[in-house]
Amino acid sequence: MELRDPTIGHARRRAFRGRTVTEIASKVNVARRGELVDVLGRLAREQNLAVVMSTHELELELALRVSDRMWLLEADRTLTCDTPAALAESGRIGAAFDRGRMRFDPRRMVFDLEAEDSRV
Repeated sequence: MELRDPTIGHARRRAFRGRTVTEIASKVNVARRGELVDVLGRLAREQNLAVVMSTHELELELALRVSDRMWLLEADRTLTCDTPAALAESGRIGAAFDRGRMRFDPRRMVFDLEAEDSRV
């Protein structure tokens, strides 16, 4: 099934040649992003490749679930590299991405929207 999808096939061909796969997830619908990331992860393990995925808030939860290590560039330009769990437990992910009622739950590794009356 994955080889029939032109985007995933394209990613596989590029990964095998050792080139960087850039912004490929932005061209895939939301339902297929998880599958694409899974294929890239499998390729990384099978072929002993490093896969670098640049992402923003919308795909952060997916990256937290599949990454072995993450780089987090904070507002003060501090670059931290660690496991997703360590970045979450340290509070760095929440500090970098919590805005308004949106809060990162480090225990569940997801973002939650606080109820409006909880900020009184």
